[in-house]
Amino acid sequence: MFAKKYFERYQCLPPTFKPNANQNLGIVVVIPCYDDDDVLNTIVSLERADKPNVDVEVIVVLNSAEDTERNIVEKHRAIYAELKRLGDENVFKNFRLLPILLEDIPNKISGVGYARKAGMDEAVRHFDDIDNKQGVLVSLDSDCRVAKSYFTVIQSLFIDGNSDVATLGFEHKTHDEEQVNDRNLLEAREAACRKYELYLRYFRLSLQSTGFLYAIHTIGSCFAINAGTYVKTGGMPRLKGGEDFYFLHKAAQIAPITRVNDKIVCPSSRMSERVPFGTGRAITKIMDTDVYRVYSFGSFAVLRDFFYLIPQFFKHIDLNTIPSAIIDFYGSEQLMKKLNEIRNNSNGLSAFTKRFFATFDAFFAIRLLNYIADYEDITICAKELLSYYNQPYTEELSDIYHQIDVLDT
Repeated sequence: MFAKKYFERYQCLPPTFKPNANQNLGIVVVIPCYDDDDVLNTIVSLERADKPNVDVEVIVVLNSAEDTERNIVEKHRAIYAELKRLGDENVFKNFRLLPILLEDIPNKISGVGYARKAGMDEAVRHFDDIDNKQGVLVSLDSDCRVAKSYFTVIQSLFIDGNSDVATLGFEHKTHDEEQVNDRNLLEAREAACRKYELYLRYFRLSLQSTGFLYAIHTIGSCFAINAGTYVKTGGMPRLKGGEDFYFLHKAAQIAPITRVNDKIVCPSSRMSERVPFGTGRAITKIMDTDVYRVYSFGSFAVLRDFFYLIPQFFKHIDLNTIPSAIIDFYGSEQLMKKLNEIRNNSNGLSAFTKRFFATFDAFFAIRLLNYIADYEDITICAKELLSYYNQPYTEELSDIYHQIDVLDT
């Protein structure tokens, strides 16, 4: 079986379910869930999507740590019991529902990364049972809604097509189903949501403007990968947050990433501090301050000037041509050593470029931007980006968002 070495090499949980050799299994959706009653609505949303021509499983991983509050543990048990009942009774016709309950996870490793990995590893086992390394693992969150075309788009990419990894188009819900009687609060939350989503698109476009090879969206609820490629990455990292960023940038260096522009996932815009990164915390921060300070567009110019020198580096390395911020951050000796090492192990510019971005990757870019530490409000940054691309805009947030959204598709 294709995943045998993966499970021997990497630390994984034992299988939860008995082997079920369903040869038509083609898609497994994995949903980590922590203290979230909304998960059932997410599952119902999946049921309302058009059914693909392959069988589907939905794995929900309810997870709690050693120090999780008792009321949350009990809530998880109740949700698990209800989901298990629904699965056992085959209530859903589009898929087989398979809940997993994980408790007392060591605090050091507990979190969304641990839960997402547990679910995706379980999904790999199901595909390994039928030796289907082309089977698709789909990552979703417990507070999302999906479009009717969700499964059929994924099928066309991976099963009918030849995609290995894909990022899925998204647009956050500006409000949730619960009643919000305070109109001012609702409008403020909608504006905060737009600012956060504006940042997501601004960041990808700004990184793309530098010539960076892997300018992708990295949202945990909006990607899919085939089982064979997942195994090659070494699996999902067990991080409390940001696991999607790390995983997808690692996957990008292994296989081409297909980008779906159609907005088939609607993540929630609820205020939350359950994880150290992501939508909920960002919305909370924006609501508290009414501004959202992010990496300035000028900061990306340092990366742009550095990446522009790649063809020159392949021929000759001259430290005098490199932006001073890069040298200050990396160190001149270490930088020269690394660039020479890349060049000595490359037989052409294409190979050099690939090795270059394997070293000066997205993590390097983030660390450099943090080092430069130049921040401005997202609306200012977005307007500078639009000016860079010679795109017109007004001062209205909705118009700025629309123009950035168009650029991002």
